[in-house]
Amino acid sequence: MSIRPHNRFFYPIDWRMLSEVIRFGRAKGCCEQCGWPHGQLVFQLGDGRWWDAAGQT
Repeated sequence: MSIRPHNRFFYPIDWRMLSEVIRFGRAKGCCEQCGWPHGQLVFQLGDGRWWDAAGQT
C-alpha cells in the first residue's frame, strides 16, 4: 500500500529502502505472521483460513 500524501510527513525520507530491507532481508520475503511468500496469490476460505495449493492444506 502506498503512503497517502497527507500522511507522508510521518515517514522517514528513506522509507522505501527501509521497507524493502525489512520485507526481504529480515522477513526473507514472507509474511512474519503466517509465513505466506510475498507476492503470491492467496485464496481465503469462508471461515478466514487461507488455502495453500502447494501443500494442499
